[in-house]
Amino acid sequence: MGAQKSRIEMQVLDNDAAWNLFLSKLSNEAVESLSSNNTVRERAMEIILSCGGLPLALNVIGTSVAGFEGPKEWTLAADAINNNMYKDKNDGVDEMFYRLKYSYDRLTATQQQCFLYCTLFPEYGSISKEQLVDYWLAEALLLDDCGKVIK
Repeated sequence: MGAQKSRIEMQVLDNDAAWNLFLSKLSNEAVESLSSNNTVRERAMEIILSCGGLPLALNVIGTSVAGFEGPKEWTLAADAINNNMYKDKNDGVDEMFYRLKYSYDRLTATQQQCFLYCTLFPEYGSISKEQLVDYWLAEALLLDDCGKVIK
């Protein structure tokens, strides 16, 4: 059918650029804790290095740890990201997906469902936020604690 297998070369960031991108995703309090606590800084560096300089991974994981301040939170995050690498390992699945899984796992059940719903749409198409929220409401994905649709 004339299909060709093409490979897109992704440029990775050096450690300084990766650090700066990661910092840009954190809250002011989290950045402060990095500069004032060596344990927090070391754990954050572990997380950054595990991303392999890939901007997507740095963005996603940086956002998921954006509000962390204490050493315990950072240690748990670093351990979880590293442990996801070897848990339920499947052949053919890139290691980076296991790192990104950490972010997905931190979403609430509703957020996970909304995220998965977005995968139903082709990446080359577009959908407005309003239309997407209307679909979520129609699917009853947005419910409050009493089971009523959030408006």
